Amino acid sequence: WTKDGIYIFITCGIYLHLTSVVIPIIKCFKAERLNKRYANEPTNTMQYFYKILNSPNLVEELKSIAIQDFVVENVLFWENYCILQKLVTRVKQKQDITVDSSSNSHHQKFSLQDIYSQNSGSHDEESYDPNYPLLPQLVPYYNAFYHTFIDVDGPAVVNISGSTVRRIYHDFYTYPTVGIFDEAKDEVVESMFVTIFPALLQNNRKQLGELYSQNI
Repeated sequence: WTKDGIYIFITCGIYLHLTSVVIPIIKCFKAERLNKRYANEPTNTMQYFYKILNSPNLVEELKSIAIQDFVVENVLFWENYCILQKLVTRVKQKQDITVDSSSNSHHQKFSLQDIYSQNSGSHDEESYDPNYPLLPQLVPYYNAFYHTFIDVDGPAVVNISGSTVRRIYHDFYTYPTVGIFDEAKDEVVESMFVTIFPALLQNNRKQLGELYSQNI
């Protein structure tokens, strides 16, 4: 080893330590401090956070924060989860219309344009049944979602508990339902609420306060 080689080795070691240990710890302390600061704010609730998640402009703001904190996969998970729910609504509507016709045996695939078409409707929580069987038309989309966000080798795998991953895997190959990813969704939303939502509150207090006033 030369002196220059040792110097480069030490420098790389320090850099790796900073990026993998020190910086994440600093971000955790920062998030915790922001959480305490806004603990009593009326906007700092999970119920209000869901309103934020249903506002496209604010989701984009949240995504920018997530990119800086290297957790953008959580926001991408949420966006694609919402697309799945719209798709479920669309397919169920088609299923209801064609259930008594000869076309009910034909499994039709849908494009994103179908999902957002004028008559597609939106995710209705009151009529949502997480135990509704996963129809064949939906399997390719759910499969793509699983291999993107849940599978450990996925390109945008989210940080959820091992028990949730195992449960999803088991259910996916036994009796899959439209709500198979709901538990993972709850964990991802809770993670975003704790880690990146405080920064959104800090950066957009006036705008979020106005949104809160409009919804009370």
